[in-house]
Amino acid sequence: MMQWLLRLIFMLAAGSVTAQSFTAPPFLTQDEQELFPKWIEQVTQSKLKFAKANKLYLNELIASRSPYLLQHAFQPVNWKPWREDVLAKAKRDNQLIFLSIGYSTCHWCHVMARESFDDEAIAKIINENFIAIKVDREELPNVDFYYKSLLEIAQGSAGWPITVVINADGIPVFIDSYVKKDKLAKALTGLDKLWQSNPSYLLSTGQMLVAALENETLPQGQPMDWNIPEVFSQVARHLDKQHGGLTAAVKFPNDALLNFLTDIQYRAEVPQATEAAAKLVDGMLEHGLRDHIEGGFHRYTVDNAWQVPHFEKMLYNQSQIIIALERLYQLQYEAKLLPVIDETVTHLLTQFARQDMGFAAAFDAELNGVEGGYHLFTEQEIKSLAPLPNGFQRTPVNGRILLTLASDNVDQDTQTTLKQLRKIRRDRAPLHRDDKLLTGWNGAAISALARAGALSDNDQPLRYALTVGEAMWHRFDSREQTLARSNAALEFIYLEDYVLLAQGYLDLFDHTQNTIWLERATLLFQAADKFFISESKVFDSYPLKDGLSTARLHDDEITPPVAVFLKVAEGLHRRGVIKSPKSRYAKLLENLSLRAARQPQSHLTLLTALWQVELGTTDHYRYFAQGKGYFYTHCQKVVAEQCRELKVTVNLASGWHINSNTPRHDYLIPTAVAVPAGYQIEYPPAQLVQLGFEPQPLSVFEGRFAIVIKRPEVAASTRIELPLQACSDRVCLQPERFKLSF
Repeated sequence: MMQWLLRLIFMLAAGSVTAQSFTAPPFLTQDEQELFPKWIEQVTQSKLKFAKANKLYLNELIASRSPYLLQHAFQPVNWKPWREDVLAKAKRDNQLIFLSIGYSTCHWCHVMARESFDDEAIAKIINENFIAIKVDREELPNVDFYYKSLLEIAQGSAGWPITVVINADGIPVFIDSYVKKDKLAKALTGLDKLWQSNPSYLLSTGQMLVAALENETLPQGQPMDWNIPEVFSQVARHLDKQHGGLTAAVKFPNDALLNFLTDIQYRAEVPQATEAAAKLVDGMLEHGLRDHIEGGFHRYTVDNAWQVPHFEKMLYNQSQIIIALERLYQLQYEAKLLPVIDETVTHLLTQFARQDMGFAAAFDAELNGVEGGYHLFTEQEIKSLAPLPNGFQRTPVNGRILLTLASDNVDQDTQTTLKQLRKIRRDRAPLHRDDKLLTGWNGAAISALARAGALSDNDQPLRYALTVGEAMWHRFDSREQTLARSNAALEFIYLEDYVLLAQGYLDLFDHTQNTIWLERATLLFQAADKFFISESKVFDSYPLKDGLSTARLHDDEITPPVAVFLKVAEGLHRRGVIKSPKSRYAKLLENLSLRAARQPQSHLTLLTALWQVELGTTDHYRYFAQGKGYFYTHCQKVVAEQCRELKVTVNLASGWHINSNTPRHDYLIPTAVAVPAGYQIEYPPAQLVQLGFEPQPLSVFEGRFAIVIKRPEVAASTRIELPLQACSDRVCLQPERFKLSF
């Protein structure tokens, strides 16, 4: 299936595509036979870059915009997209559905396609006895999540492709992941016979799986413990103390865990959390998960020591890792994080960015049918560069070599070798890139670029984030309040898209103070609240469908949407836009906390979102005075990877002020930073103002100003407290206290 093929391309170029060029899949209905010429027309209208070199079959997927579905358009299987009329036909005819879920850059999806779906004998079994539906998991994440959850219950783990046979009501009678051809043929033949003779027996196991999933989603258990060290101790039991991250046979870039550990370091004295964060970062940055040659991060490693990657690269991984590393840098100011953040941003802008202003979804794991075929090097290629500088580390992978760097402090020889290695790669055929522009994933990329751009003088990341922000806004229908997930016409809208784009817009607002982004974030939040939130429950998709709208609450490769919803809600509250989510979503928060408390190690993102609502944000930008003021920190002097001078920049709206550090009246709360002995504080010059509620002049800070805190050379990191009470000419708001790590 993925032998990328020139025959059709040649015919397209020569204008010789005719009905005789293609063969219809076996067992087409009369209606489908009449549609077959229209499918051929779709070929000439498309911009396909691949086809099959052998017998040219053609099915209905040719009309799709999904790169994944198009990969299967030239197979003998009579594939259909997931669509209401297709499901209705299965119900009307009492047919089972053969459902295959995957994505275009998935290695094992390619393997199963070559082995089974290109095979005429397998296609004959499927077409004769089933309705075949192919789903791009990235376009229909609700369908994917539902059956992935059932597969996890059935087998304890899940991966792609997901191979499932369901009835017209969606109940599975068979579920697995990658299935070898012989096993698949045997299973499908047996399922068809049993469906004809004893369908109720066949459905019984699937009904139990569905019931188990429904039971998992019920709120039950004990309320969450707000004692942060105690919560950490529960999670710590699951940490891999040798390699970092959570204990597992394979290692994913766990940004959820890193954000959780960073959050703890802001909120409490837990030295073990600092150690765990360092171990996790070392694992992610120093070994095979990271592409040391061209930048970016792979989707996961196939071992528990971060050594050997599964080579595909996903947009969401790049974005989420940038955000997690930026948050950690704002806490610890570790110099080694900056080049990795910059390198990953560059990879986004040069490899993932599309000319039509947005980011592609992913890069394939394989080249010419070989996993890692693009990224790995042969011994001959390495010898051509001899001698290889000492800074490189070699890891054997399937007869080839994976190269990583022992350190980011590279000399000129290593830099030269890196350029040569990049040229070797780029002289190969290009990797397949899935060019879908997914709204939510682009929203996360906007956040990543806006945040990372503030760490340097380079304004390109922020400028591109602004451009993508504008492009994504065109997908929002303000009248219907609907937000398209992609350029394809889909039957669902998704909470993920609303909240990730809203968070991206909040980050653009923070870094530009242009209120258009705050207004757009608010509109997206209001629409999300309308479609996806009830008094006590959250749904991930709309229209609501049994099972398919189930909310994803636990940590997964992509951030759980409800956690982002809560963070956006708290962010809008802090910026003075909405009331506190604590009262507005009380019952929902209670139910979510029950779920998080049950398995904290699996709900780290939800935990940090609940902490943010209950305890306030630990983000770099902090808003106070109902959005009338904000401040952010910047380390302006780093010595030996330790921040020695922290600059706190405060901005107040016109007509508002805070008391100076010496306000001249005992009843007023001074803006006096609480620091340990030996620290020095430089306050800005105060302004003397006359206000209506006090006949004597007051000493205040107003407008934009900075407070600089200097740490002694021998001092360890600590937390300091910044008290702020904002007043206008008529009213003083409640004082607020913010903890900063320094």
